[in-house]
Amino acid sequence: MNDFIRKNAAALSRAIALWQFALAFASLALLAAALLSPAGALYKAAGGALLAALGAASAVAGLKLLRGERAGRLWAFAVDYLGFLAALILALQSLRFFLIIDRVAERFGQGFMSLAAFALVLAMRRWSLSRLFGGRSPKAFRVASAALAALMGALAAWRIGLLGALLGLIRGIDSVAELGLLAAAAVLGLVAWILHSEPMQRRYRATLKEGEAVAGFLFLTPNLLGFVIFFAGPLLLSLAMSFFHWDVLSPNPPEFIGLGNYLEIFSLSFRFLADGAQPLSEVMDPVEFAELTRLQLFGRWLLIGARDPLFWKALGNTLAFALMSVPPSVALSLVLAAVLNSELPGMKFFRVVFFIPSIAAIVGVAMIWKWLYHGIVGFVNHGLSQVVAFINAAFGAGLVFENVNWLSNPNIALFSIAVMAVWQTVGFNTVLYLAGLQNIPKSVYEAGTIDGAGPATRFFKLTLPLLGPTTFFVVATSAIQALQLFEQVYIATSNPETIDNATLTVVFYLYQNGFERFRQGYASATAWALFLVIFAVTFVQYRRQKATENLY
Repeated sequence: MNDFIRKNAAALSRAIALWQFALAFASLALLAAALLSPAGALYKAAGGALLAALGAASAVAGLKLLRGERAGRLWAFAVDYLGFLAALILALQSLRFFLIIDRVAERFGQGFMSLAAFALVLAMRRWSLSRLFGGRSPKAFRVASAALAALMGALAAWRIGLLGALLGLIRGIDSVAELGLLAAAAVLGLVAWILHSEPMQRRYRATLKEGEAVAGFLFLTPNLLGFVIFFAGPLLLSLAMSFFHWDVLSPNPPEFIGLGNYLEIFSLSFRFLADGAQPLSEVMDPVEFAELTRLQLFGRWLLIGARDPLFWKALGNTLAFALMSVPPSVALSLVLAAVLNSELPGMKFFRVVFFIPSIAAIVGVAMIWKWLYHGIVGFVNHGLSQVVAFINAAFGAGLVFENVNWLSNPNIALFSIAVMAVWQTVGFNTVLYLAGLQNIPKSVYEAGTIDGAGPATRFFKLTLPLLGPTTFFVVATSAIQALQLFEQVYIATSNPETIDNATLTVVFYLYQNGFERFRQGYASATAWALFLVIFAVTFVQYRRQKATENLY
């Protein structure tokens, strides 16, 4: 094939340039059709932007190829390769290829032994051809072993349903659109392969650095596809959805409302009251605003109303949880790391023991703690009752212990979950601090000892400043994790409304809007509002860290 490309490189270059112009015109035609279609505004905007970018890039690639520019090959290769991937994924999606793979995976266990036998036959055949016969095996053996391997392979394919899946995939090609997508993927893939061939690289004077860069991107394609499809794509989609009134149960298409969702989330109203008992309806529109809280300020009562008081309730709970869980986790981790960094016997064992909770599944940990917190048979109440009984027996105190409803009492439910989170995160943070402590040179402590610094002075004047970067990382990651609290609340208190929303967090509120009330647009806006909060908290921590570094 390379010989054919080498002999016809000039003609192929002109043909590919014309192909790029044809691709540009096709993109413009599809763009016009998309804009005239009855699809929603979001689909039109996204599809139109992609088609416009494809058309512009194809036109630029065609012009550069006609001029013989070296960059023309890279432009054309990028357009055709990305187009090939898009057409292939759309074709597979329309053919329900991924559902077919899922069905094959469900039957994989049934054909496991057949697959193992097939692999064993292949391995024995290869070993026999290379070792037993020394590369001069009889023809009859080669034919018989190949037939046996083919038979075992066919049996394995039948057992896992692969043959039926392939037949179903072929039968699924029953529309012009699917045939067009497959044909487009084939043509785009062929053009991209020709452009990446060695004769074309020579014709356009490709450098070794360019070839290595293209090869690197080709090898990264699976990971990049996963990043785009499962992370960047949904992220951008959620940002776009946040500007729409999007109800998945409504027969109406999504309605663009701009910043309407964000205004509903963040809108607050402040009004001074004549007295603390004055009703909201006298100072605010009760249809638009609900009471968030009222407080006394400079001798006067201030009423704060919100369009969405549940969001502010959830945000307050989330920030309170972060304040209850992050500082104790960081402080305990630092103390444990200092102890585990000593040369006492058994420290390696305790390092493993303290790290185990951090690798346990959050759902499993939450279920265990829910059982421990049980108001009647929980071990926490049982242990406290035993402590009270011991105190009464030893000192005659006469104390009476009543079972505590740790997860159903609005006053302590969030604190109980914070204790659970601290227990699970302290081990991981301890390992981070331990790594930071072990990176501090011993000569620093020796110099401090020579200068007369005691243990406390060395810890506060040497250890803490040198652990600054580690502390920033631990605090930042712990705060981000705390602000995204969901699993523990969902498992321990599945319905926060029953305890006056005392454990309602922003992520849980997002879940309720998106997957219980099906307000996808509002849920997306809530997610981005939480992102702004997390970004602000992290930015403040970063600035404080930089200021602390300048002090030393």
